Amino acid sequence: MTCRRLCRTVVAGASVAIFSLRPVFAQEPDLDPAMMCDAAAAAYQAYALNSTDPDLEAANARVTEGVTDCKNGQHEQGLWKVNEGTAMIHDHVRTKMK
Repeated sequence: MTCRRLCRTVVAGASVAIFSLRPVFAQEPDLDPAMMCDAAAAAYQAYALNSTDPDLEAANARVTEGVTDCKNGQHEQGLWKVNEGTAMIHDHVRTKMK
């Protein structure tokens, strides 16, 4: 076996090993979507507890909508709304609405 052929074999073997192990490392955590919604809402509540942001009232309403969506099985939309509410109060400046 020549050095060139040996190097090609090693590189090919490494490539196969990397691509076969990639799905193992790329797996998402096994979290229930409802649990993710609850965690995001709890994080918002903790953050908003002492907030003086002018958008606090609107953000609370948005998070309440998100929690309701999560409870109705629309986890993706609910989580989006909870995150949107958190983003509204992060800068302590009135948020411009579209």
